[in-house]
Amino acid sequence: MPPRRQHPGVLAALASAALALAACDRKQPASAGEFGVKAAPAAKPASIASLIADLRADDAGVRLRAATALREMTYKAADARLTLIAAVNDDPDALVRAEVANTLGYLGPEGGEALSHAVRFDTSEAVRAAAALALGRIGAEYDRGLGAVSGALAVERRDTVRARMVAALEAFGAPAKDTLRKAQLDESSLVRDRAALALERIDKSATAAAAPTPTRVGDLIRALREGDSMGRVKAAQDLGRLGAASLPALPALTDALNSPDVSVRVAAAGALRMLGPDAVPALLIAARDKDASVRSTAAQGLGRLSSPLRDNRDTVRALEALLKDDEMGVRATAVVALEQVGPEALPALRKAADDSDWYVRDRARKALDKVAADRAGAR
Repeated sequence: MPPRRQHPGVLAALASAALALAACDRKQPASAGEFGVKAAPAAKPASIASLIADLRADDAGVRLRAATALREMTYKAADARLTLIAAVNDDPDALVRAEVANTLGYLGPEGGEALSHAVRFDTSEAVRAAAALALGRIGAEYDRGLGAVSGALAVERRDTVRARMVAALEAFGAPAKDTLRKAQLDESSLVRDRAALALERIDKSATAAAAPTPTRVGDLIRALREGDSMGRVKAAQDLGRLGAASLPALPALTDALNSPDVSVRVAAAGALRMLGPDAVPALLIAARDKDASVRSTAAQGLGRLSSPLRDNRDTVRALEALLKDDEMGVRATAVVALEQVGPEALPALRKAADDSDWYVRDRARKALDKVAADRAGAR
């Protein structure tokens, strides 16, 4: 195991240019371009368990290849999420930390808190850039991501890193426009130009989103029902990006939860969580899936769609059941979701505070503190 770093930087997703910065940190050549630097070659197919073990290897190259291989597994790598966070806390090598961050950026909002710290405080420029881009990739699923990137942008000294942060802000859409307008006044032309491009793209996306989408949704529903495995995954992901406009796809997405392909089931659950409260019954089904990645994705959705204005009893029961899951990552995700539910979830969170795993216990205690503080503030 490599020696523990002295600062607690935890980072996130690297969009290639962050790897370029990391390579420079190690005095290695790297190609230029905002997103154009390729990561290390992927490891040969291996089990999740063996890749998790490789993340703890003494050789930085082994750790780097393990992080890359886990990212390429995408949904199946969800069970390694907490191990990746631990690795990025400990690893002394900037390039490894950046690649681990890259992988975390594809695994959902649970890494948001760690990424928010990294984007502001990590000593490596590559890591700060990677963390920003990861938060952009996670987007609105992590509700404090926009604030974290905006705050980091305000204090970042390197113009190349600020430009990556601006690129990340584009992913947050219209809520990021005020920060992007300020970035147009940056002293660096690189940052100013990237901010202008981001604003232009956000406006174009808003115009497109305002247009009726029944034909687009219909095409995606057909692809979801009739396509091959990769086509079905992409169709589900695209439906999720359309948000509530994809509500007519609810029956097709619910049917996709019965697919024998776990990647299709995870993509369907991920899309359902973007459709709104009508998707809760389907997510309750997904929370009982035989695959941990599907259960974890369903838990995220149930937390996201909970509301003090609705009856959350079925959601709380489903999440409380997941607190007994054999997979620690699923239990931790359920804790995060219960925190989003609020005071109704306090009894379940108290049970989670006695979990057999230290991380789940710690996360549950933090959730209890936050729910209690929010309730006190509302009085």
